[in-house]
Amino acid sequence: MSVFGKLAKYYDLVHQKKDYEKESAYVDSLIKRFKPDTNTILDIGCGTGNYAFTMQALGYEVAGIDASTEMIEIAEEKLAGKPRETSKPSFCSARMEEYTCQTKSDAVICLFFSLCYQTTEKLIRQSLRRFKEQLNNDGILIFDFWHKAGVLRQKPEFKIQRYRAENFEITKLVEPAMDISADCVVIDYTFYLENEKGDISKFKELHQVRYLDPELLLKYLRELNFKVELIEGWMTNQNLKENEWSGIIVARPD
Repeated sequence: MSVFGKLAKYYDLVHQKKDYEKESAYVDSLIKRFKPDTNTILDIGCGTGNYAFTMQALGYEVAGIDASTEMIEIAEEKLAGKPRETSKPSFCSARMEEYTCQTKSDAVICLFFSLCYQTTEKLIRQSLRRFKEQLNNDGILIFDFWHKAGVLRQKPEFKIQRYRAENFEITKLVEPAMDISADCVVIDYTFYLENEKGDISKFKELHQVRYLDPELLLKYLRELNFKVELIEGWMTNQNLKENEWSGIIVARPD
């Protein structure tokens, strides 16, 4: 089963309640705080482009990459629907631990826990190294992560969620299992699609997501000569608490 393969087509429907504008405004506030002269942003793990489009609307020049070709295809379809005179982000398909580009960026962002899909220390280190290579000398890195202490305190639970579109309905089953030895949550997603005639089809995706200790991330960043400017709870503007699932880090090459 591929990750964000068949799901890509329904990704925006499943996340229709996610407030990308509010979240992008929060990221924008961090950029203005730590790198106010930022013009260019590389959005790594951009998915269908939702952050890229909202950050572009805030005045940045944004390029997005994602390992899922299906997600990138949808992002590019959105581009085609934008007026020609509108400033637009650009997109390409690439794995974060492999991506290189001669054009550097003022800021690299990696959001919606995209880094947590790198489930081994080797992949995380490789990805952070690539992030650094894509930054201008005085650039900043901003990424969020699943906070280990918070995940272990509030373990994920089985869920049934429903989403309705014009011509069909989706029922999503979320079956998480803890893999403590690997510091991962293995999530078995089952999607049932029912059309207007009552016909039902089904597909599955298996996602493995790493939860991370901030001290481990600090270690990796210091090994790469990053200076960590900020660690806080996601969208809290406060120190990361033990019971919080989501943290964010701002760092820059030292």
